Amino acid sequence: YPFNIAAGNELIRKMSIDYFLRCIEDAAGFGCNTLMVTPGWGNFDEPVEAAWERSVESMGTLLTKAEQEGIQLVYEILQRSESNLVTDLPTLKKMMANFDSPNMACCVDTVPMCCAGESLEDYFREFRDKIRHIHLNDGSPSGHLAWGNGTQNLAKHLQTLNEYGYNGFITFETCDGNFSMNPNEAFRQDYDAVKQVLRAMR
Repeated sequence: YPFNIAAGNELIRKMSIDYFLRCIEDAAGFGCNTLMVTPGWGNFDEPVEAAWERSVESMGTLLTKAEQEGIQLVYEILQRSESNLVTDLPTLKKMMANFDSPNMACCVDTVPMCCAGESLEDYFREFRDKIRHIHLNDGSPSGHLAWGNGTQNLAKHLQTLNEYGYNGFITFETCDGNFSMNPNEAFRQDYDAVKQVLRAMR
């Protein structure tokens, strides 16, 4: 990604913060009350604590702006191949502990979640109604695949959402290159898979 709020290069970090500040303003202008953010990543030849501090500082700046504009930030965990900061439940708990604000919520992506050997139930037990967005993706366990192309348990995921009364957003994030020329095929596959499981749950 071209934007990294934890970048060691201060010019890149400033450009990244400015980008997200504009996104917050745009969201408010469009009447959209939610914006997704990610932790960024640090250089792999520096102590991770340095990048962590930059990420926390940057998020503080974004959160202040979000509170002013009435925007809720949903903070997404990433895979270890995407970030060296927030990649599982323990690091998400550590990051969220820095911010005591109703404008700070969580997005759980089932791919990094399963890569870390965790479950949706683990996250709901910890964060409850702080979870406001779900990236419901198949994988093996990685891959961001269309449902049916990976090994994740869709029925278990949906059952957990039902048990905890989740009523936030759910989106598919199918990034498999096999669908790049026909993304509607991936969406249809995802939609049909979820519909079939929900029908069986009735």
